Amino acid sequence: MLKIISLSLMLTLMTSTYADANTTLTQAQEFQSLNHIEAVEQAKKWYKNNQNIKVQITSKEISASFPDGSHSSVEIPYDTFFVSIAPWINTTHPCTNHVPTGCTGELINKDMHLVIKDAKSGKTIKNEKINTGNDGFIDLWLPRNKTLNVSIHYGSNTEIYLEAKETISTHTGERTCITSMKFKTKSEVRADPNGMDHKAHQ
Repeated sequence: MLKIISLSLMLTLMTSTYADANTTLTQAQEFQSLNHIEAVEQAKKWYKNNQNIKVQITSKEISASFPDGSHSSVEIPYDTFFVSIAPWINTTHPCTNHVPTGCTGELINKDMHLVIKDAKSGKTIKNEKINTGNDGFIDLWLPRNKTLNVSIHYGSNTEIYLEAKETISTHTGERTCITSMKFKTKSEVRADPNGMDHKAHQ
């Protein structure tokens, strides 16, 4: 009788362990269960991680690869566009699709002021104080299929006042990583005959 009870308990434990193993989600499954905003926030938590997790953001999706070889992705809604901007003074790097697990800008944890306007209508999309965070980037969710004039101000009127300007596009296939916005003094910006440093891709 004792042997029968022991065998029954062993089978119960084995069944329970097997069930737990099968209900535990992998990192890829957990990532895929997130919405687009949560996926970006999770990717930022993996910044410079030592687990070999990599996340890349395109104009259509947020894709992740994991050390076990698995992959997963989260779609970005059709009316929304993600862009991350790293304004700079001395150093930058070429970038097309943002990698929040690795991309690093020059200006870390700096307070700035951001203004974004619709290039066609002139409507103000954003006018707010922002911070570049621990990776030197400014993450933004913007309306899709727009051409937008972006201005970023850094410093104060009583000190060196710097400004970076660029026209960006939020159409499918466009950059999600903007590393071309170089700060200039206010007088240099005013002297620029083109008004904006770069034009959006056509």
